[in-house]
Amino acid sequence: MQDLKNHPFIGYVEELLFAPELSFAEAIGAAIEPRIRSTNVLAQLRATLSGSGLCMLPAFVASSCPTLVPILPEKVSVLLSYHMYIHEDHRRAAHVREVAAFIAAEVERDRSIFFAPTAPPRR
Repeated sequence: MQDLKNHPFIGYVEELLFAPELSFAEAIGAAIEPRIRSTNVLAQLRATLSGSGLCMLPAFVASSCPTLVPILPEKVSVLLSYHMYIHEDHRRAAHVREVAAFIAAEVERDRSIFFAPTAPPRR
């Protein structure tokens, strides 16, 4: 864990995080100053794939890239919940319900891509 601070890191722009749960500094437990920052997880993925540094990526993003290797999966774990919000004015619209049902079915069908081998969540 302490060796992580000796590696270049890719992370979020802390001031622009829309949810504090996206700040992974606590999960890592090391004072890390990212060399590259982006509010876009796909930009972080591309920077990681180019060899620019280490990055904590969502499992559903990283699972599509077999060249990525988990680092310290037995020590670092972040578990987030994702929710689908539909404004009540749109819930009755058939096309909105259809899209929501499709998204829910796809997530359920590919459930395993949302979970990576990790340590038990910290409490």
